[in-house]
Amino acid sequence: MNLKGITTLAASAVFAAAAVAQGGISVIVNGTPVTFHGVGPQEVNGRVLVPLRGVLEQMGAYVDWEPAGQLVTAQQGNTTISLRIGSNTAQVNNRPVSLDVPAEIFRGNTLVPLRFMSEALGADVRWEPNQYAVVINTGSTSGARGQNYNPPPEAQAHIDSLTFDRTGWVSAGSQITFRVHGTPGGRAALTIPGVASDIPMEEVSPGDYQLTWTVPEDRSRINVGRLAPSVRLNVATSEKTFQYTPTVVSGNEPPPVIGVLTPDDRATVTVRRPTISASFDDSVGSGIDPQSIRMTVDGRDVTPDASINSNQISYTPSVGFSPGRHDVRVTASDMSGNQVSKAWSFRIGADGGRIIRSFNVTGLDNARPGDVLEFTMLAAPGGQASFSVGDIIHDKPMVERNPGQYVGTYTLRRDDDLTDQPVSARFVARSGEVYTVNAKDRVDLNAPLDPPTLISPRTDVPVTNPLVIEGNAPPDSRVQIHVDYSTVVDGNTRMTGQVADLVVVADSNGHFETNPIDLSTFIHGRGIRYVVTATTLGTRDQKSAPTSVTISR
Repeated sequence: MNLKGITTLAASAVFAAAAVAQGGISVIVNGTPVTFHGVGPQEVNGRVLVPLRGVLEQMGAYVDWEPAGQLVTAQQGNTTISLRIGSNTAQVNNRPVSLDVPAEIFRGNTLVPLRFMSEALGADVRWEPNQYAVVINTGSTSGARGQNYNPPPEAQAHIDSLTFDRTGWVSAGSQITFRVHGTPGGRAALTIPGVASDIPMEEVSPGDYQLTWTVPEDRSRINVGRLAPSVRLNVATSEKTFQYTPTVVSGNEPPPVIGVLTPDDRATVTVRRPTISASFDDSVGSGIDPQSIRMTVDGRDVTPDASINSNQISYTPSVGFSPGRHDVRVTASDMSGNQVSKAWSFRIGADGGRIIRSFNVTGLDNARPGDVLEFTMLAAPGGQASFSVGDIIHDKPMVERNPGQYVGTYTLRRDDDLTDQPVSARFVARSGEVYTVNAKDRVDLNAPLDPPTLISPRTDVPVTNPLVIEGNAPPDSRVQIHVDYSTVVDGNTRMTGQVADLVVVADSNGHFETNPIDLSTFIHGRGIRYVVTATTLGTRDQKSAPTSVTISR
């Protein structure tokens, strides 16, 4: 055998590549089709690679894989072949042979060059164009080789649709199946802006391309619909790009969580008209729908008389409750329709006044960032006390300075949004019984948030990839970052979408910096423009004025 000829696929590589593009190539060894579990034959740089197991073993070869050295060894009779993953040189009976395409690992499967491995083991390899099949016979070394494949007449690339089975927020490790319908016999590749680019899709039937993709571990969560993925389809010399149009997210993300409850579950309340409240957390979802929030007390709907925003519902009765147990239930949904509910109870104690005599707060009026609020409770000595303000400050300990006098302080931060939040205290007596008391006044704080400043990127400096966004904001504050893009593909098709939507936290000096953001997702477009927007976030619904910068590639 001419070993130099082993590595030359020439015209036969062309027909193999075209067969893969037509919807999947078959391999038949001695009349029996080879069954591939998972990954099948792949076309790489005009050459066909097949999974290590399957073809060679069906040919009667002994196959070994050394993971430490990433070394493939195949032996049949007096012929031994060895090649290392990523190397362009193989060994045939200890003689070096150059490879046009090295062996590689693809989706966890070891792939090897089909024709090289087959012919080096003395097999006859030929192409059956009507079957789109490579036929291997191990009993003869003669036969037709290098038969040319005549591709179908040139067709124009066209994409009808791009759909996927997971929308809304998805977390790292989640799998999403993308489906594309368009011109058959092409090569499709998917791009998710800022996450992954040019991921090959498989043509599972004529004109139907599919890809099951796993969210990488370095992305805690993404909203794949909001990122507006796109697909590029190549058919012969024609190319078409199609972008998904973002829609309202569905209910696939985690449901919201009900957090702080006031009064505490099974607590004893010392006043007849306590403030009843519940907070909501949907930081990993689509956001709470305020219209969905409901509260009942002892079976009566008190929602019309409650104060509601996207993070909390709060209700203070106009008429005092009678002593004894009272039951509360709250329900809410996020914008995707996920529902959550919580039920709890408290009791009005007839002897509460002997346990907690008073609870007052100083510094509430016209409070500003940097001011100190002081919380004072007079109660039975030897207990444990803490104070809360809405869902922002929860169970902050108070110190018993003198017998029966409990004091706690809190310094207002710039990003605190405590306006009209209920102020309460929790007291655990020596007996273990839990009491809750509300302050008469509420915090009056409505200072505007300072917007962040952007240090990098700058309009006058060419953007580099990956993009790292730096800036300054109020110390320890959260900053929301949006990166939107627009570009033109296929001559006149404008594509827009979002590359990044993330929240970073400024350090104690007010500096923030994002992880690298991949911008190499639309290299085929022209005039790519990115708009970076940064906004300081308060602890509730507060937002500063946005700061934006426009950059180009």
